[in-house]
Amino acid sequence: MFLQLCVLGFLTYFSYSLARFPVIPLYAQSLGIGPEALGFLVAASTITGIPGKFISGGLSDIYGRRRLLILGSLVFAILPFTYFLAKSYWSLLIIRFLHGSATAILGPVANATVADLAKSSERGLKIGTFGTATKIGTTLGPWLCGILLSWKGFMFPFMISGIIGTLGLALAIRLPKNLGSQKTGEPLVEFLTKIKSAVKRPMILFSSSIEGLQSLATGSIEAFMPIYAKTVLNLSDWKIGFLFGIQIVATLVAKPLSGAISDRMGRKPLIVGGLFLAAGTIVLIPHLRGFVPLVIDVMIYGITVAMISVPNR
Repeated sequence: MFLQLCVLGFLTYFSYSLARFPVIPLYAQSLGIGPEALGFLVAASTITGIPGKFISGGLSDIYGRRRLLILGSLVFAILPFTYFLAKSYWSLLIIRFLHGSATAILGPVANATVADLAKSSERGLKIGTFGTATKIGTTLGPWLCGILLSWKGFMFPFMISGIIGTLGLALAIRLPKNLGSQKTGEPLVEFLTKIKSAVKRPMILFSSSIEGLQSLATGSIEAFMPIYAKTVLNLSDWKIGFLFGIQIVATLVAKPLSGAISDRMGRKPLIVGGLFLAAGTIVLIPHLRGFVPLVIDVMIYGITVAMISVPNR
């Protein structure tokens, strides 16, 4: 069961990242979408996740994990194929909003499922292992996307993403039917109570604000770096995909060290230092000329993501 969940996490996040960066900004540019609209277009999937994670997590507590896992996997399987239909800003924006609901549904529910199934003595290990599986998928996505863009153009990343998402859906359907079945007599009342309790806790609001700042910075890189690298630096598509992948690798490698440092120095210094360093790397991007300097810069930014996110958990 746990292995099945890890494979599901790998496939779905691989599928999602494959249809995300660097293909979305470049595809949007090919449709004539300007930079003033590109930022919101890229942010659309994240905007969906803001209320979506609250809602999906609460609903899974009431109606069971399996239903929500299948629903999220269904979005991963179907939405990539709809990018073929996007011929304007608004059609692409709607698809991005809908596609973003997939991670909003599956992410918190899958983590909760792993926590439900694990013994208390193994919970941290298994949640970490599941997170690693999703991160591997997220890392491989941009690399394969860049290669496919260089080889076959825009449509191939979306098609392969849909195929991988369909494999994830098949795996989700095979989950036991009694997985996390917890339906109660008053689901709406219970759901609203959970939401109200969460938003009243100051530490949750503080942690969410920090995550929001980090996501804002990451979103600016995801939206505009592919276009800058393509039009100004004349980098090939596979190199642009490599930039996104190496950033995630740097984050994964830096996470254990960031956790150890935060245990010794405290969380606040690492978070504040990470925020300032992240700002510096972003400011540098327009002044960099060449592939190698950009690789170094995004790797440092990836390290700052670990500096901010790990102590903030």
